[in-house]
Amino acid sequence: MTNPDIVVENPDKWLENPDKCFENPDKCFENPDKCLGNPDIFSPNKNSPEKFTNEPPIRQEFTKNARIVTERKEDFSLIALERAIPLIILMLEALLRRLPGGHPKRKDIEESLRTQKAGYNGEKSVDYYLNFLDQEKFMIFKGLRLNNNGFFFQIDTLLITPFFALILEIKNWGGEIHFEKNFCQVFQEKDGKTATYTNPVSQAKLQTRNLREWLKNHNFPDIPIEFLVVMSNNTSKLKADPGYYEVFKKVTLAIRLIEKVSEIEKSHKQMVLESKAMKKVMKVILQQHMPHRPDILKNFTISTTEILSGIICPKCLSFTMKFHYRKSYCDRCGEISQTAHLEAIQDYFLLISPYLTNSELKRFLNLPKPDQAYNLLTSLNFPFTGTKRGRVYYQPPNWQPDMLLPQRKD
Repeated sequence: MTNPDIVVENPDKWLENPDKCFENPDKCFENPDKCLGNPDIFSPNKNSPEKFTNEPPIRQEFTKNARIVTERKEDFSLIALERAIPLIILMLEALLRRLPGGHPKRKDIEESLRTQKAGYNGEKSVDYYLNFLDQEKFMIFKGLRLNNNGFFFQIDTLLITPFFALILEIKNWGGEIHFEKNFCQVFQEKDGKTATYTNPVSQAKLQTRNLREWLKNHNFPDIPIEFLVVMSNNTSKLKADPGYYEVFKKVTLAIRLIEKVSEIEKSHKQMVLESKAMKKVMKVILQQHMPHRPDILKNFTISTTEILSGIICPKCLSFTMKFHYRKSYCDRCGEISQTAHLEAIQDYFLLISPYLTNSELKRFLNLPKPDQAYNLLTSLNFPFTGTKRGRVYYQPPNWQPDMLLPQRKD
């Protein structure tokens, strides 16, 4: 019943019948059907790009990153979905690159970027411990986001076995962490400051309910779903209100993750998903996975007119590069780059819109001639609709920002 990671304090505060938690967890009220007036091309269920003239492959990034399930009946060893750098991190980085140095929102953006990177780094650190799982038992989905009846829910890490599913809610919190029972809150004491957060136990419960409904809606068997809250910072000091037994059971430091997973395994002996069902689960999850794409300018109340246009020099970081025949040349330092113009296009996709025209590319890259924009877009083989002057080029389906560039190192 006890958890060595958590200590009980203030026993006089324990209540026999604590009030229920009426927290309102964050929900995404996105409506993908409203996407740019042309929703079909961005649908995760789209199997063929008949609206595109040049037929790009669909779901190529997910299938490329997924290892194939072996034909051996009991062997489901794979990372079905690798953890990608969250789009919001790349958006915030692009935003900082393209705002003037004295912009009043820079500090807020920098703070948001630090928070997002801390969360991402915490998730990656927990990924390390997953390497010690029995590699013949688990399918692992990292950074998963699914649509449940019009509302999106995100799972930091999902483990699926033939016997049960396990949700990992990962938090990268340092200092002293106190789990409060009555109002479902968490208090962090660090460097003399106190911060208040939504209780991750409540978040994981909501994810469990959403995942159960999602599996039911897709006609999968009723598999047991467990959850753990994993604190990625192993030096954190965890505390909980007296009688808050759920925290003792469900919250763990990352270093004890494998031990906790083993305990859960021992309590589930009945096979629910056979080999064929496991493969189907993986296929449908990968088809339905939709990374979160926030409207970053709207979030910070920034106009597109405040975004600096031009090609950024990778050496001197000025906006003085000029594009000519697949290369960019810096008038300031003489740097020559074969990718700087591609990075500028990525910034456009991240900040402005997932589609563009010849004139919009010409304006954003400060190109002197319209035919330069046309030739560049044609060479990139982006999907498009329309002809001649009315042609619109689209960010490829399931596009990842580094698709145009050499592989980025985290």
